[in-house]
Amino acid sequence: MRLTRNGSRGQPNADWRELNDGQILSGEFVISGRDTPHFRCSAHDVFDIYAIDYSPIRELFLGGAVRGSCLCGEVEFQLIGNPTKIYQCHCSLCRKQGGSSSNSAILAEGNNFRWISGQEKISSYVKPTGFRSDFCSRCGSPVPNPLRTTSYYWVPAGLLDDNVSLEVGAHLFIGSKASWDATSSSVPQYETMPELSEFFELMHSRS
Repeated sequence: MRLTRNGSRGQPNADWRELNDGQILSGEFVISGRDTPHFRCSAHDVFDIYAIDYSPIRELFLGGAVRGSCLCGEVEFQLIGNPTKIYQCHCSLCRKQGGSSSNSAILAEGNNFRWISGQEKISSYVKPTGFRSDFCSRCGSPVPNPLRTTSYYWVPAGLLDDNVSLEVGAHLFIGSKASWDATSSSVPQYETMPELSEFFELMHSRS
């Protein structure tokens, strides 16, 4: 699949990469490919397509896709665009959920997340406080779930099938970490949970 600027005689145009830097494209473009309808669109239309979650085109703009799955492979999902940061939460709930010192997770925007298979295999447990844990009913692996009232998905980083270069962007609830947790890092650490706006900005900022 390729994106070309209309009038460029079919030569691939790399300007679409500017989207990843938050720049605005101008002019008219042609999107075509084996699995993609061939059509012309303006830069404004590109953003409209981007918003309706047409995966082949979203992959073009966001740099491919990453797949993930549970332990038994029944539940599969895909992240559009390559994630770069994870966070680690050290609260007691996350420790019990994952059975380790913390959970390592990715914040994925809802438009960049899609299920591939196995949604019918997912069970949920919700505490009275609202803490939610979704898991595969066959193997017990924690699986992605919507993050409260936001447009994001919580995605356990250990479920990714592809080898992705990730870095820890933040440690949360350091004040609640286990006595045997030897976490030491130069990245931001929070005693509890930062404001969501600050947290989202931190997790999606470029290093």
